[in-house]
Amino acid sequence: MKILHVRHATSLLTYAGSRILTDPVFSEKEQYPPIPLTPNRRRNPLVDLNTPMDKLLDVDMVLSTHTHGDHFDDRARELLDKKIELICQPEDVKTLGSSGFQNIIPVDESITIRNIEITRVKAHHGTGVTGEIMGPSSGYILSSKNEPTLYITGDTVFHESISETIEKFHPDILIINAGSPKFLNSSHIVMNIIDVEETLRIDPNLTFIIVHLDTFNHCIETREDLHEYFTPARLAEIGVKKFFIPEDNELLEFS
Repeated sequence: MKILHVRHATSLLTYAGSRILTDPVFSEKEQYPPIPLTPNRRRNPLVDLNTPMDKLLDVDMVLSTHTHGDHFDDRARELLDKKIELICQPEDVKTLGSSGFQNIIPVDESITIRNIEITRVKAHHGTGVTGEIMGPSSGYILSSKNEPTLYITGDTVFHESISETIEKFHPDILIINAGSPKFLNSSHIVMNIIDVEETLRIDPNLTFIIVHLDTFNHCIETREDLHEYFTPARLAEIGVKKFFIPEDNELLEFS
């Protein structure tokens, strides 16, 4: 299994012989205005896309956790092959269909495609009224013979459902969205540092990959912040041995 961390929540997975693109965002640096009502006014994305476009388009399927603009942008909708296998939550079928995609495969609970079982799991994109406004978001479990089981948390704050998912599916690797994005008068809508630590403590023996950082203006915690907090001493105290905060366009390989 290979994970090329592209940027933000966009990753290119090589898994069970298939190339899977997650949450595609292809826009150039500063192409879009700031996300409204957020703590700063920087244009998005904050950084360039460093992965070659031909590599991002040469995929077998796309896996979408939800369709907010920082997870599926206009440029990706324009450039992706409209006949590609597009895996999504049922709530997004209409939106993606209106963009011209012809091979949309919603996941109610679980599907098997290309020898990969893909199970949709709960994600809580904020709490209270803010969570309701953010709308539905999903995580996914990927499993296949001779591959590690992968848990993609999607956009979620820490919730007991994360413990339940780990206890039920026993994943080997977690890709965790972090960055503590928020609005001016809201609590965070995706994991902050403390949420990440709570997740690590569920089973410190797993492999943890922290993404969703340094790309959009509403994320207030950075890679630097996470490195400062999760020192080798703190990770040792928790019992975590496999912990990655990949740079953009960094490749991770797992057996």
